[in-house]
Amino acid sequence: MSGKRFGQLIREARRNAHVTLQEAAEELRVSTVYVSEVELSKRPPFSVRRIQKLAEFYKVTDQPLISAAISQRGFFELQGSSPSTFQLRALSGMARGELTDEQWKGISDIVEHGGQLDD
Repeated sequence: MSGKRFGQLIREARRNAHVTLQEAAEELRVSTVYVSEVELSKRPPFSVRRIQKLAEFYKVTDQPLISAAISQRGFFELQGSSPSTFQLRALSGMARGELTDEQWKGISDIVEHGGQLDD
């Protein structure tokens, strides 16, 4: 799956699950046109929450889809209403451009591996 854009990955997941565009749209409560345009990369990737919902519906792992969405968007979303102190410090550092390439790589590795990194 690596190297593919988010739209390609989500479309493959939908097709492998034998789900129609209409069924996917109904699951997300959006239009079929919207789902189609995301799959064709005419619109940005879905939010993390929608990706997780579709991954569960398609019975696939959400991490490759989330990683592709982050890579394509160039940013990631925080989950939940109360981010941790660490998350806020990381966001602050990113906003000020204070993260080194090594720190960005660390964040990327965490996202890529779903928070499960070896020591």
